[in-house]
Amino acid sequence: MLPSTDFSETFLDVDLGETYHINHVVIHVPYNAYGYKIFVSDDGTNYKQVCDLSTANAGGVMNCPVGDDMGRYVRVAYVKGQYAGTCTEIEVHGWKFSSE
Repeated sequence: MLPSTDFSETFLDVDLGETYHINHVVIHVPYNAYGYKIFVSDDGTNYKQVCDLSTANAGGVMNCPVGDDMGRYVRVAYVKGQYAGTCTEIEVHGWKFSSE
């Protein structure tokens, strides 16, 4: 995570090590936390937004069904809100990409 007071620049990247079909991301955050966006990337540089939780106020567990996007990197960006920037766990669900 990058230290910042501007939450539009604060994020956590996860390198899955290989390319996966990603169909669901779950983040665990403090109660009443909100202001998150989820991005996926093949190269760790060019990211595509797959989920906008910036207005969700679920707290605890936030679910993000992303369809069937492919990527090696998942970014959880903290864009606003109370407790933004606090994430205790990230679950990435999907299956390994195979070119065979």
